[in-house]
Amino acid sequence: MRSLALKDGSRIRWAMLVSHHAPCDNDRTLSLFGLRVCVRCLGMFGGVLAGCWIKVTMFGVPHICLVMCGLGLTLPAAFDFAAHELSKKYRSTNFRRLVTGGLFGIVVGVYLAFAWQGIRWPLFCLLAYLALLELAIAGLFRKCGHLDSYIARYEASLYKDEGNRRTTS
Repeated sequence: MRSLALKDGSRIRWAMLVSHHAPCDNDRTLSLFGLRVCVRCLGMFGGVLAGCWIKVTMFGVPHICLVMCGLGLTLPAAFDFAAHELSKKYRSTNFRRLVTGGLFGIVVGVYLAFAWQGIRWPLFCLLAYLALLELAIAGLFRKCGHLDSYIARYEASLYKDEGNRRTTS
């Protein structure tokens, strides 16, 4: 895979844009056409299509019901990710990642269909909710002392140096 040299001599691994997982986490990806693809994101692609179909076919259901149900469907993916990272006893599987990604994707599909139909407030609600959820998970990782090592593992995989390993402080 091609890489781009940065001023400090390190190179970006462009394959990380598709899998966004460190090589040590390749068990969370599948190899498709020579590229590593995140299993949860793969589930999201199918879920987006299903979510668009659900929104288009759910005539008469109040928008607020779809929005509130949708926010709840994002929680399994967040729980699965956080529990896998923070617990030694809980180990996620690619099947769980595919299913939780699919549920998450349904939400994204429903909200994108809202926006496509000219109703944009649900999409803004989703973006705000996801930002808060991400901050909550980052706060939990920090409280558990896992945030710095998680970021360092990701950065070490994102950048590849010619002979020198990138260090974090």
